[in-house]
Amino acid sequence: MPIRFLHPLFLFVWLLIPLAWIMLQRSPFRQQSLKRRLLFGGLQTLLVLLLGLALADPRVQKSSDRVNLFFCLDVSESIGRPAEKQAKEFMSKAVKAMQAEDRAGLIVFGKEPSLESQLQRDLDLSGIDSAVNKNFTNIYEALQLAIGQLPRNGQDRIVLLSDGNENLKAATDMALLAKSLNVQIFTVPLASWFNRNEVYVETLEAPEQVALSTPFEIRAVIVSTRDTHGELVLLRNDRVLATESVELKPGKNVIRMKDALKESGLFRYRVVLHSADDTLFQNNEGLAFVNAARKGNILYVSESKTGYTPLAQALTVQGLNLIRLEKETLPRSIYELAQFDAIILDNVDGRTIPYQTMESIENYVKDLGGGLIMIGGDKSFGAGHYLKTPVEKALPVYMDVPTDLELSGICIVLVIDKSSSMTATFNEKSKLEMAKIAAFATVELLNPVDSVGIVAFDTAFRWVVPIT
Repeated sequence: MPIRFLHPLFLFVWLLIPLAWIMLQRSPFRQQSLKRRLLFGGLQTLLVLLLGLALADPRVQKSSDRVNLFFCLDVSESIGRPAEKQAKEFMSKAVKAMQAEDRAGLIVFGKEPSLESQLQRDLDLSGIDSAVNKNFTNIYEALQLAIGQLPRNGQDRIVLLSDGNENLKAATDMALLAKSLNVQIFTVPLASWFNRNEVYVETLEAPEQVALSTPFEIRAVIVSTRDTHGELVLLRNDRVLATESVELKPGKNVIRMKDALKESGLFRYRVVLHSADDTLFQNNEGLAFVNAARKGNILYVSESKTGYTPLAQALTVQGLNLIRLEKETLPRSIYELAQFDAIILDNVDGRTIPYQTMESIENYVKDLGGGLIMIGGDKSFGAGHYLKTPVEKALPVYMDVPTDLELSGICIVLVIDKSSSMTATFNEKSKLEMAKIAAFATVELLNPVDSVGIVAFDTAFRWVVPIT
């Protein structure tokens, strides 16, 4: 039966016992007989022992053999009715085999766990009333709830009844926590439709945003437990877009389809898989959304008069609607610039752009959120006379080199060996002296904003100069 003290530091009072015996020898009691001195010293010792014990506040920890058991039952769609029935039979037998002082509880889980029954002697397994989302398997949160419900008084145990096909979080993290809390976890594997004939749509992948009239790919990821075939139907806004016969192999199968949108807006894509020997039809659909937008209008301005530059050609190949204007015909008002998604100034001399146009470009960026790109060159940035212009204010860079440079401080820690091997000499100087000279030379190179610290070590280390 273990004993613990709430305030164990008070046990140091017992160190006064030798002092009490020394004082006894120097007190008037030393004139008394030996028997009386021993009796008085014994009473003093007993008093100090009882005082220290009382101040330390001892507590007796009673260990319990009672078993606290939580069943975590997986009721997701991947668990068939026969497996669920077998799980209930297993739990009933386990409850009947428990001792009179033992307690059992039940947690059912799918996407989220639900406490079906608290810890009790007679666990009722006749019916399960908790409603959970059965489309997912979240073992992590089921174990988390069970650990939180265990009283930590006795032998805490968890029995996990699942097929192990988790698709939310990682149960291993919670299992490690249970181990650190001395909670035992036992697993009972349940059969699932993974052992039967089953095909399902895992995901339907499509780009979130596409440009009008630009072809894009739609990918359907289908999982099958066996070699089979089926029919895959692709719908766009509930209208049949394509029907395709597919041959499926065990594992993941990727089916690729293509489409192009001619109208802007949000479109919903859905695939439906039909297979002859499928067990569950509820998981045979996939959903994705695609937002179609017009191609971006880019205003491109450059000094080149020979046609499109390589940059312009590259942007055009990417499907952007590039509109090229001569610098003399640049729009002067913000309303004319509003029709463009971005403006590119490719090595354009700032002296050829009217000041009013520069103000419109600044307002276009700051007020309308338009894009502005300036390509460098001999007629751009500072060389292009953009210093202190509205265009400079719209860009995230300065057009001139700053006169005051702010140096960022650095921190250096010198770690120097001061063991006996450093006393060896070279050119009449020991290794330790050379290390000191190197340290002084390093410190002299530092700026006032820098910091330095020195650590010396042999069998242990010591801060000679803390970081300052």
